[in-house]
Amino acid sequence: MRKGNIVAPNSGINYFVAGGGGALLYPVYRRPEVAFGESEHHYLRVEVRGSRMDVHAIRYDGTEIETTTLTPRPMFTDDLNIKPVSFQPAPVAGALVRIVGRSLSTEDSTFCSSALPDEMFGTSVTINDRPLSLVYVSNTQVFAQLPFTVDGNITVKVTTPNGTAVTSV
Repeated sequence: MRKGNIVAPNSGINYFVAGGGGALLYPVYRRPEVAFGESEHHYLRVEVRGSRMDVHAIRYDGTEIETTTLTPRPMFTDDLNIKPVSFQPAPVAGALVRIVGRSLSTEDSTFCSSALPDEMFGTSVTINDRPLSLVYVSNTQVFAQLPFTVDGNITVKVTTPNGTAVTSV
């Protein structure tokens, strides 16, 4: 769900509801936004490994009810007030490229050197299948330097260990 609307799979927020403190069980009603629901006494065991989270629902007797793995794929912003990709000053050699979104990197880092890397913490960016030099990466922003001039259609691809996001600008 985002802003009261059901979103595409793998693009929203996952909610796991557990608890009740031993009270009576409540029924779980089928709804479009509920991927899985079961009325059981249970607890959640969560394992975090870098940008991956494994969530296990465990019955009171120790048997596993359900397991799901969360690996947030990179996504460009869907805020209509913010450009997902912008160029300063324009898409020419030496320009600074700003990418805005979610799950763009597992770490925040700035690289300060004349030889910029084309990958940081598993995050890489290409324009028309040509790699960019990365200056800064974070969960919500990437800044890169465009080492070449781009004419015509521009396809931007952000790749992380959890997947790829592609957009045309």
